[in-house]
Amino acid sequence: MISHLALKIGGVWILFVALAISVYYALKKHLGRIAAAISSLLVSFLIVFSCYRFNFRLYLSETNWLLKLLLSNLFFLVILAFAATAAAFTAYHLSARLRPQTYRSIYHMSVLCLLGLSFILNPDLGFLCLSFTIIGLLFAEVIRATHEPPDQFLDTSELLLLLKERKVTDFLVQLVHRGIGSATRGEEIRLYTAGFFALVGIMVSFIFAPFEVALASLFILALADPTAAFIGRKVGFYRWSHNPAKSLEGSLGAFLVSFLIVLIFGFRIEVAIFVAISVMIFESFPLLMSDNLLLPILSSMLLCLPF
Repeated sequence: MISHLALKIGGVWILFVALAISVYYALKKHLGRIAAAISSLLVSFLIVFSCYRFNFRLYLSETNWLLKLLLSNLFFLVILAFAATAAAFTAYHLSARLRPQTYRSIYHMSVLCLLGLSFILNPDLGFLCLSFTIIGLLFAEVIRATHEPPDQFLDTSELLLLLKERKVTDFLVQLVHRGIGSATRGEEIRLYTAGFFALVGIMVSFIFAPFEVALASLFILALADPTAAFIGRKVGFYRWSHNPAKSLEGSLGAFLVSFLIVLIFGFRIEVAIFVAISVMIFESFPLLMSDNLLLPILSSMLLCLPF
C-alpha cells in the first residue's frame, strides 16, 4: 500500500518540474534565459508551497520523512542508480544495432519491469521512482523538442569524452535523440513518446486502484504489449481486418501473458480469462490515443470489477 505522503511528494515534484519548464519557456522570449529561469523557479515554488498550506514546518516534517525513506533504502537506491545508468548507455548502444520495433519493445519492457521491481521491494519508494522517472522523461522530451538531432551520432567511448570535456548539453542531446528518439514512431516524433504515456497511465492506476491491481496492470503493460509485437513480427500471418498492422497470433500472445500475470497476482481464473480477453481485444484496435496510456487504466478498472 502506497502511503499518502509518497503520493503527495511524488505529485508535488512532478507539478514543480512541469510548472518550472512551462513558465520558463513562456517567459524566455520576453525576459531572457536567466530572468526566465529565476522567475519560473519562484512561481513554481510558490504554487507548490501552497500544497503545504505555506507552512514551513509541515514542509520540513514531510521532507524529513522522505530523507528517512531514502536513507533506509540507500543500498537499493545505489543499485537502482547503477542499473539506470547502465540501461541508458546500453540503450544508446543497442538503438543503432536493433530494428526500431525490437528496440522499442526492449526499451519499454526493461524500464517498466525495473519500476515494477521497485514497487515490489517498497511501494512508497516505487511510487517515488515512478515520479522521478516521469520527471526525467519530461526533461528528455524538452531536450528532444528544443534541440535538433546531431548530424552524426558518436559511439559510446566518444560519448563519454563529452562528459570529460564538460559538454553536458551535447552529451544529453546525443543520449536523448538516439536512446529515446529511436523508440519513437510516426506521430510520436513530435509529441511525447509512448513511454511517457505509459508512465502516466501507470501513475493513474496506482493513485486510484488498489496496490495489487495497479501492480498487475503495470506488468500487463510491461510484458503483454511487447510479447504481442514480437510474436506478430515473427509468426504473425492472420491479420485483423479492422487493423492489418496487428495479427491474431500477436493478440493471442498478449492474451496468454495477461492471463498468467493476473493468475500470478492471485486473482481467480475467471477474472484472468475476462481481463486477458479484454486486453487481447483492446490491443488489436487502432487507437487515436496511445494504448500505453489506456491499457493500464483499463486493466485496473477490469480487475476492480465485483466478479
